[in-house]
Amino acid sequence: AAAGTALVALRHPGGLRPKIIAGAGLAVLAAVICLLAPDATIGRVKRTFSGADEGLDSRRHMWRSAVDIAADYPVLGAGMGNYAYWSPRYLGDRAKKMPEGAFDIRRHGDQPHSELLRLAAETGLLGLLCWLWFGARLLRHRGPEWSGLAVLCVFSLFNGPFDSVPHMLAGLLLAGCLLARRQPGQPFTAAAGAVIPAAA
Repeated sequence: AAAGTALVALRHPGGLRPKIIAGAGLAVLAAVICLLAPDATIGRVKRTFSGADEGLDSRRHMWRSAVDIAADYPVLGAGMGNYAYWSPRYLGDRAKKMPEGAFDIRRHGDQPHSELLRLAAETGLLGLLCWLWFGARLLRHRGPEWSGLAVLCVFSLFNGPFDSVPHMLAGLLLAGCLLARRQPGQPFTAAAGAVIPAAA
């Protein structure tokens, strides 16, 4: 959300004052939410960076397994949709070197919780080049859709939105809207802020 909001603020026409007012409003809203639900907000952030955080530790193992698969199949990858097939073997090899119970392999074998690493593992260098080409085409276009796409891109670095129909539908619709623009330099409009909650 911060990435999408920053893009709206940077690209939106107008002076500094409306942006300061909007930023102050967002800060007040965030503070109210933290006061109403401290455990789900402040407590969650504290746990994320503590020794008791299983999510970060699990992700490190999943990410490393995806890197290992990509290293074994560097050009074409292990095949689309094959991360879940190969990952138990790679996760198991890592689990053998760890104390018993340190990592629950059964819970984390379906996806690496990073779409960039999944693409590297499943499609290799060729697949990454295709996505790079697609991204380069998108970068030629300007529009409010970029705020929603920024949210999705950052989210996909730490999660698996490719497995979620709503996430991918939003992403494809936003990308399609960008590619449909005949004039890449169209200005940002006031409706840009509506893209963030729509994509979320």
